[in-house]
Amino acid sequence: MKLAVLKVGGASAAGAADAVRGLQHVCVVHGAGPQISAEMQRRGLPVEFVGGRRVTTATGLEVVRESFAAVNAELCAAIPGAVGLMGDEIGLPATQVPELGLVGDPLPSAPQAVLDVLAVGCVPVVAPLAAGPLNVNADEMAAALAVGLGADRISFLTDVPGLLYGRGRDPAEAARGRDRRAARSPHGDRRDGGDRVSTVATQAVLPTYARQDLTIVRGSGCWVESAYGNRFLDLVGGIAVIGLGHGHPAPLSAAQEQLQKLWHASNLYWTEPMQALSVSVSSRFGGARSFFCNSGAEAIEAAIKWARKTTGRPGIVALEGSFHGRTLGALSITGQPAKRAAFEPLIPAVSFARLNDVDSLVVDETTAAIVIEPIQGEGGVHPATPEFLAAARELADEHGALLIFDEVQTGVGRTGSFFAFEQLGVKPDAVTLAKSLANGLPIGCLVVSDDAPQGLEPGDHASTFGGNPVVCAAACAVVDAITDELLANVHAREAQLRAAFPTLRGRGLLLALDVDRPAGEIVNACRERGVLVCTAGERTIRLTPPLVITEEEIEIAIATLREVLQ
Repeated sequence: MKLAVLKVGGASAAGAADAVRGLQHVCVVHGAGPQISAEMQRRGLPVEFVGGRRVTTATGLEVVRESFAAVNAELCAAIPGAVGLMGDEIGLPATQVPELGLVGDPLPSAPQAVLDVLAVGCVPVVAPLAAGPLNVNADEMAAALAVGLGADRISFLTDVPGLLYGRGRDPAEAARGRDRRAARSPHGDRRDGGDRVSTVATQAVLPTYARQDLTIVRGSGCWVESAYGNRFLDLVGGIAVIGLGHGHPAPLSAAQEQLQKLWHASNLYWTEPMQALSVSVSSRFGGARSFFCNSGAEAIEAAIKWARKTTGRPGIVALEGSFHGRTLGALSITGQPAKRAAFEPLIPAVSFARLNDVDSLVVDETTAAIVIEPIQGEGGVHPATPEFLAAARELADEHGALLIFDEVQTGVGRTGSFFAFEQLGVKPDAVTLAKSLANGLPIGCLVVSDDAPQGLEPGDHASTFGGNPVVCAAACAVVDAITDELLANVHAREAQLRAAFPTLRGRGLLLALDVDRPAGEIVNACRERGVLVCTAGERTIRLTPPLVITEEEIEIAIATLREVLQ
């Protein structure tokens, strides 16, 4: 049977009856937000929301249940053939969110009671309590039921501006976050989160990211706009990805032009954009050959294979605190045990030295390569000293090993030069690039010096989408845009930030600030004030804005950070 799930929000019971009329199989989920808040205020109980969800105590849960029961009865009286169901009584599952009290994240399910009501042609009307009992956001409960029941559509009926609209949408379309109206946020003009930003998506996407309740729909320069219409100064830049700013005309035009010519060709053949990009990167490096892929982790995988094949040795020396990616090879040389532990055993013959501790660099005739980030980004924005890098170069040369710099985060102008190593007095045998190389389009690149041995042969490594002509066309435009003028702006904006915060760590526009409280609190407070920052540790804030950020925009950032930090 074709099934629709209808979530009833601020709309009236009569409106729900009209919406259900003509639908053969429909499950209704309702909320009672206004009624709950009004009753809690009448009883002198606190009304508190975090991320759009109501903090619920045992006393508050009594009010929630009473309000749900009243709304449920009202809807059942208005909808022909309706059967009221309390979610906890029919065993709707959820995982508790302890920091919110008796609140749960619902899990997809197909309760037998709902199926039984549908089977006899009636309309189940479900109140969003879960087993526990736990209070559950009604939008999320509707999404969980839609997924669990295999619904064809999920619709939202409300008289509150800002939710999804229309006569019903495919859940997969809803998960893409399209068709939102203006802001719906009762907690302040600059704050997203009046309701959870996603409904079906929270149940349809694997939880591999700790995403904030913010859906970004467009960007321009150093600013992004949310689905609720709020604008934010973007000091994250996709985590050092949007080097030229959102929607920069040069890579945009290059990609659009290439889309009119050729989207993809197998690497059995050459394409003009890939050839052009390899020449541009070689010129910047001072003579090199490139392998193109789709991400920084893939570039590291290519680097490991190149080093092992070229030297005939297994050993890799990496650094404690480093981060090189989450594929198995890249994770194997990532010096953060918490990220590695769940996936061991990883590839063997990897050892770890301490950053800027020359004595801990143990290199011998089994070592294929030393892999170093000039600045450890994910590890807290800790720069390698020129002396440490020089010692690594000397040890690699002495033992016939290769020196590889992971410049996925530091490259393409981020530190004030095209490659970070240009300012450090040490040239590696190879570098990896990704992130900002195509200003947001997926790309990775292993760049091998012409002076280094070339051990790879046809068939040793490959990437189906590596060197994609559209992405390479955009990347060519990015490389051309890394001019002396742009790099001068990077240095000037760094100086401006350092004048305000002398304890900043890093180089160029890859900077970090240690704070005296959990960094997540700073991130949230800045977002509520219209500025996006991210973390690089439990008490470290990372700043990676677009390289085109202006003096005036930096002043906005400084003022916001000062307010939050005080």
